[in-house]
Amino acid sequence: MTDPKPVGALNGILLPEIVLVDKINASLKLLRENYNEIPDKKQSGLALFAGSQKLGNYVLFDELIETIITSGKSPGHILVRHSYDLSDLQEPGAYLNFGNESDNLSSMGLGSGDHGLHYGPEGINDPEGHGNIYSKRYDAEYYLTLIGQNKNQITMLYHFFKALVSSISLQLETFGLQGLKMSGNGMTTDPRVPPNLFVRVLTMSFNYATYSPSLFRETVAPWKGLEIKAKA
Repeated sequence: MTDPKPVGALNGILLPEIVLVDKINASLKLLRENYNEIPDKKQSGLALFAGSQKLGNYVLFDELIETIITSGKSPGHILVRHSYDLSDLQEPGAYLNFGNESDNLSSMGLGSGDHGLHYGPEGINDPEGHGNIYSKRYDAEYYLTLIGQNKNQITMLYHFFKALVSSISLQLETFGLQGLKMSGNGMTTDPRVPPNLFVRVLTMSFNYATYSPSLFRETVAPWKGLEIKAKA
């Protein structure tokens, strides 16, 4: 899989939680603006997500209007947050938790990690540069946790956010989160969540690469009477 090229000498580290929160919240903002601007609400983007689905007495479109089409002044204004905050409990609420990650056995040496980019006094592509920029790929898992007092509402929000994340999967790929897979459950491992709240957790698994510049300009290693200069 081809990794996106790093842009700029300081743009090497990718922060998946920042990408996820920013892109999901940007999508929510887009749906709100579209709904408020379009005359026929049944032709809005939110209506396309909802369709004609119902859960008991709950109509998904009506429920999404109530919970998604809100302003920042509304106490129920949903935005995905970076973590669960006891001092600012939002209900219904959505927050992102880091699950786990591990390298996927990709080495970080010349030929597999080196991107042919070198940095020096003139920046990241200085032709006189001596430092290499390496990539390391990780498999990661993040949890989007939805909480609220109404079971049907949280169930609907769970399926809405699952569809929303699917709709922006190409954008996530563009920003480096590749091979997205999703799964879900009705439990949270966060002990701070009150037991009286209903919970749905959307698990997002993907892989991404992070870039690291070598801290060493030149290493000389004698071997069989030869001097090997490694750009590392």
